[in-house]
Amino acid sequence: MMMHTSLMKPSCTLFIALCLTFEFAYVHNVPHSPIPGRNEMSVGGSLEWNKQNTTDIARIKSIVDWLITKIDLNGDQNISFGELKNWIYHVVVTSAKREAMLAWKLIKKANDTVMNWEEYVGSFYGLYNDTVTNEQHAEELWKLLRQDSRRWHAADLDRDNRLEFSEFINFLHPELQTHMRDTVIEDLIEAIDKNGDMLISEWEYMDELLRAHRVPGTHSGIPEPMWVKRQQEQFHEYLDSNKDNFLNRAEVGEWILPKGYDGVNTETEYLFLHLDSDQNGLLTFAEIMEQVTFFAHSMATNFGKIMDYYDEL
Repeated sequence: MMMHTSLMKPSCTLFIALCLTFEFAYVHNVPHSPIPGRNEMSVGGSLEWNKQNTTDIARIKSIVDWLITKIDLNGDQNISFGELKNWIYHVVVTSAKREAMLAWKLIKKANDTVMNWEEYVGSFYGLYNDTVTNEQHAEELWKLLRQDSRRWHAADLDRDNRLEFSEFINFLHPELQTHMRDTVIEDLIEAIDKNGDMLISEWEYMDELLRAHRVPGTHSGIPEPMWVKRQQEQFHEYLDSNKDNFLNRAEVGEWILPKGYDGVNTETEYLFLHLDSDQNGLLTFAEIMEQVTFFAHSMATNFGKIMDYYDEL
């Protein structure tokens, strides 16, 4: 049976949504995103923010109360910038390992320490069954396979065509390692580029962004959100550095994974900006609990995902 890759790997659209959130903070030098993604939408999280009830809020408060005692390493009832940053990094790494382990166990029936390419392809694509008859489906499948092959090669540091578990983590989460940067850029360009010129036009950029945030096109008659115009300006003023009306490979790289950019640090700044009401550089438990749902769908909880396994952290 063929397993769909979206069960394991973050979809390109969701990854773009997250990248856009960080990218906005980066180019404007402020830790706030004026577009949906961080404030209004839980990306892949387990909580339905638009359908909260009293039980949800009570559960969220209970879990966050437990989490902040874990974040407060020195037990002084305050959370410093360093403590929160270290926690977010811990959540990112732990979540990536957990997701990779779940995928590993689905593919590997035995307790092997390595996974070969054939095992991965056979489990995820079922290509050896030769059951794909729809031409469009087959083309999409081969495109995914090509992307996976490129990503596999980048993750396979010892070039033995097998991945150890640590390499498999990088395969599933290439955005976490600098040596995977090129393959992330390639994947993104292929996903957005509609005409195959390996450049991203404003239309292609906006089309993907609208789809990422599930916004109907202008043909729907529904007024566009205010952030659409800002993103169009963003494309030309900040992203298109050579002003040729397209994003090339280097510009895409600086858009989604800027060199030297620390997304965890930016998220920590963002949380302090909105939670530290007295601006003293420390977060009290009360300040966090005052905006508990805001905190609970930030990177500090992997956008709500860790609510299902917080006691494993």
